Amino acid sequence: MQYAFHYSATSNYARYDRHTRIKKGLPQYGEWNYGPQVWMLNQLTVQHLAGNLFYDRMAVRLGVQRFEESRIDRKFNKTGRTTTKEIVDAYSAGFDFTKNVARHSLYYGLEYVCNDVRSNGTETNIATGATKPALARYPQSHWASYAAYLQALFRLSDKLNIEAGVRYNYYRLSADFSNNDLELGFDPKQSNHKGAVSGSLGLTYRPSSDWLLSVNAGRGFRTPNVDDMGKLYDSVDGAVVVPNPGLKPEYAHNVEVGIAKTFGTFLKLDLSAYYTHLDNALVRRDFLVNGQDHIVYKGEDAKVLAIQNAASAYVSGFQFGCCATLPMGFGCNMQLNLQHGKEELDNGERSTIRHAAPFFGHAALTYQHDNLTMELSTRFQAERTYGDMPESEKSKTEMYALDSDGHVYAPAWITLNLKAQYRQGKHLVLNAGLENITDRRYRHYSSGISAPGRNFVVSATCLF
Repeated sequence: MQYAFHYSATSNYARYDRHTRIKKGLPQYGEWNYGPQVWMLNQLTVQHLAGNLFYDRMAVRLGVQRFEESRIDRKFNKTGRTTTKEIVDAYSAGFDFTKNVARHSLYYGLEYVCNDVRSNGTETNIATGATKPALARYPQSHWASYAAYLQALFRLSDKLNIEAGVRYNYYRLSADFSNNDLELGFDPKQSNHKGAVSGSLGLTYRPSSDWLLSVNAGRGFRTPNVDDMGKLYDSVDGAVVVPNPGLKPEYAHNVEVGIAKTFGTFLKLDLSAYYTHLDNALVRRDFLVNGQDHIVYKGEDAKVLAIQNAASAYVSGFQFGCCATLPMGFGCNMQLNLQHGKEELDNGERSTIRHAAPFFGHAALTYQHDNLTMELSTRFQAERTYGDMPESEKSKTEMYALDSDGHVYAPAWITLNLKAQYRQGKHLVLNAGLENITDRRYRHYSSGISAPGRNFVVSATCLF
């Protein structure tokens, strides 16, 4: 039996990307802070080993969590400070069983997850101290998921393994939007429920000790949660995302092929390619409230958006890895990732999907001698031009660079980094590093936050 208790809390901290918004030559916000984020977890795990008819190993996991978070914002030169606060109580229970039969293994179990969400909003006049109710970010909600799964691993030979699994999931979401006086055009009490079957089938084949071939196929689904269905917030300047209680689950159909080859002890290569097709993909799109595409939100006219089930979307890509051992203590490794994804728009056209990143990767040259290890590495990302930007990102001028035509794009970047580690005996480890040696200003795609410039890292670890 094992019991775990976790507790963490933060101070207030500012949201960088909101403070970079400019309107009519002035900052749009005088304040935009996250309030304290508090998380507490109580978890009990019980394991039982037995060679009975039903299982060889049983694990029971019970958990209770509480999350607290808030958002505080005030427009520049305005006295009204808005605070939204959320408290989430989360309960979970999992029962997992393992049974070995000859060379084969069987895994099965049950899972229950429940989230209770409470949300409210207040507005405070910073000049007088007077308070009044304001729009809440989420409805008062109850979300529950019930699942059962079965998975089998068949070791047909020393060279061939087949793994297959199936899972049934049923969810129920109840929400009460009465904590908002914003007229959204639907009954304030909403419920949503759905059940679905997902599964996977995988094969690994090792014709010899230096070859590995794998094929995997699967069908999965994601249920709309409270954040998808009920969130009310200003995502971009001049727009507001409103709740959409009519959301349905999105389904993913995936296939992946992989191959790995080793050449003695000095070289390993691996390559995998994948394709995922999404049905009813959950994406942010233009929306109507009471037949209107604009509403007044926080005293300003705002375009209406909502999370919706798009017609379809797909993501495909490949990953390549290389690791080599060179003479005289040198070595090198490299990892490359290429993704491509499109989603269908309301007008039938296709746009780049937001979560498919541009080509990126890293490469490193290493050196090891006695207790000294050194690494010279580079990380890089390719450019994404305006024409290849997702439609939902083209208006976010505060997050991206602007080209010569004033359009947003994500510039290419590359960094150079040097790290070293020295072990002194059994008790002391010294680490030092110089990151972004060329002092390049760059942003990871869609992050909205510039990465650090040239910086130094020094640390010491003592082992007892």
